[in-house]
Amino acid sequence: MQNLLEELKSLLTQEPKYLVDGQLFKNKIVEDALKLEPSLLKLIAKNDNIKRHFFVDVEGMVVFDKVKFQEFVSNKNFLPDSYTAFKNKIGLNDGKTYLKNTNDVVLSWAYKDCILEGGMTKEEVKGNVPEIFYNTTLAPDEITRLLDQKVLTKFELWDVESVKSGKAKKPSDITENDNLLIKGNNLLALHSLKKRYAGKVKLIYIDPPYNTGNDGFRYNDSFNHSSWLTFMKNRLEVARELLADDGIIFVQCDNNEQAYLKILMDGIYNRNCFITNFLWKKKSTTTNVQGIQVSPQCEYIIAYRKTDLGKVLPRVKGKESRVYPYSDSEGNYRTTIIEKKAVGEYDRATMKFSILGQAPRVGKRWQIGEEKARKLEKKNRFIIENDSVKLKIYDFEDKDTTSAQPNLLDSHGTTDSAQKHINELFEHSTYFNNPKPEELLKQLIEISTKERDIVLDFFSGSGTTPSVAHKMGRRWIAIEQMDYIKDLPEARLKKVIEGEQGGISKDVNWQGGGSFVYCQLKEWNEEFLPQIKDAKASGELLKIYERMKEQAFFRYGFDSKKFDNKAFSELEFADQQKALIDMLDKNHLYVNYSEIEDSRYNISDEEKELSAKFYGDK
Repeated sequence: MQNLLEELKSLLTQEPKYLVDGQLFKNKIVEDALKLEPSLLKLIAKNDNIKRHFFVDVEGMVVFDKVKFQEFVSNKNFLPDSYTAFKNKIGLNDGKTYLKNTNDVVLSWAYKDCILEGGMTKEEVKGNVPEIFYNTTLAPDEITRLLDQKVLTKFELWDVESVKSGKAKKPSDITENDNLLIKGNNLLALHSLKKRYAGKVKLIYIDPPYNTGNDGFRYNDSFNHSSWLTFMKNRLEVARELLADDGIIFVQCDNNEQAYLKILMDGIYNRNCFITNFLWKKKSTTTNVQGIQVSPQCEYIIAYRKTDLGKVLPRVKGKESRVYPYSDSEGNYRTTIIEKKAVGEYDRATMKFSILGQAPRVGKRWQIGEEKARKLEKKNRFIIENDSVKLKIYDFEDKDTTSAQPNLLDSHGTTDSAQKHINELFEHSTYFNNPKPEELLKQLIEISTKERDIVLDFFSGSGTTPSVAHKMGRRWIAIEQMDYIKDLPEARLKKVIEGEQGGISKDVNWQGGGSFVYCQLKEWNEEFLPQIKDAKASGELLKIYERMKEQAFFRYGFDSKKFDNKAFSELEFADQQKALIDMLDKNHLYVNYSEIEDSRYNISDEEKELSAKFYGDK
């Protein structure tokens, strides 16, 4: 077998596309094998020994055994490095490489250096704010109780009184009338919401990471793309369960994945439930960057409804907003054109008669029939303005009018205006480069909800969605994993309660008030992740490992007796961090609600009571 391995490696290095930094790229090789890439098959067939192993004769036809080839290339002996060798030694790798499939779960989007360069919400986190996002993809047989409901902890009630005093209250109850700000992995938090909120959320808006390629993720494009889609699929599926039958979901994205995201959502939400693709103009100027041929000024917001009951509300022009500049003996009036295009099925000869001796203009026809037109003509209701026949509309008879919503959002704030608002709220804010403007969220909430409806954002970022929902009298749920949740969005929401006057406040006459409940998923293995990330030396990691042995749940197959300090110390520091993360059982990142009475978790009476109320069990 070893000779075959070496022969295959030697053969594959002849193809430049399989090399990255002079080393063979296993993922690309497997990918080409699975899609029967002709160039790979020709290359393999050149070597008789390799051909005998991976091609079979079927009644005179030579067939490539792609499954056998995949298993061979995926073997831990093929292209091992010090990290995988260490994993093998302590039992973390069973010899298989799981390709992305429909049952995988991506816990978090992959960032090579664990810093969210592309932005967890595409609001682009600035500087070195630590993000505990590792490339954590779990295959189906690794998932046992990952998606169970979780215990909640650190409950805080913030209302006008507590914000003014700077001291949170302890909530006495948790009801569906409460606004919720939840800290924790958003996939797991969404599953924890299902019991109470399934079928009750009217609007979901998310601004997820966009897969820009800025993260240095060392997979080929196809695998990177696949991981991102799996990451989104996991969350969009449970989000659909939370939507009400008349609910609508808006997903913001850029050009990198827009087309693929649309196809993914067709499968989850049903192609017939697609509403539109909104185009939001995010900036008014173009980018003058070397190498950029087309400067992107817009982003997409893909909209789906859960069922046919979901409706985008029409645009309404109120009578009170109109001006009546003319007057006659009947009263004050305005004028309106009564022509429309006469093309295709709308081109009707019966609608091309004369009014006041004038026919419709070329390519036009009247909107009203001849019988009605003659009655209006006798009442002196028509005038000719700028060579066009127009109808008089008097103020005493005028009504509100409606029209379809446009899919172009070109006057709903920009990233610059949103950043200015954040800077006004928090001097020298250093968290986000591209927050979303409140005007944009106001438009989406306005066209799809009414007061007291529930709005959900599970990539909360700077907190724009809950802030706007709060000001507009909607109930809201916001989820964020990172520690900056205390600085943004929690601090921002406190300012909303105080009555801050930025964003849409003046448009909706916001004067302050209201409340929200803050809580966290109770951590277990999760608490070790920031410790591992923040460690600066191998010695610190070894101390963390000792604490993990006492408290953590290790993943199945890990044998702590085989842990070799010497082999561990020979790894690169980043690989040492990855090794510790791999040891942790991801099913136990947080404490499962079903284990709330287990004494090893030291769950307080308050946590038990409020968690039960959160799930509606009390």
